[in-house]
Amino acid sequence: MIVAVMRAPAGKHADLHNHPNEQWIYFLEGHLKFTIGDETRTVGPGGLIYIPAESYHKAGATSDADCVFFTCKDASHGLHGNKLG
Repeated sequence: MIVAVMRAPAGKHADLHNHPNEQWIYFLEGHLKFTIGDETRTVGPGGLIYIPAESYHKAGATSDADCVFFTCKDASHGLHGNKLG
């Protein structure tokens, strides 16, 4: 397992990707626009996201502020995912 507190800079977005491990993200500050499969929502402080293994997802901090979050991820398959395309 890898456990970390991370910061996503305001306005920065990750590409659509997946990974063979599940992941949890708990939000401490700021807001993140997040897509898993066909569902998109914006999550802020106190929000929690669960990413099932192999699910394609992408996210980006909103432009108003950095997003700080706590994440926990199974690291048995490595830390990086597979970009779509």
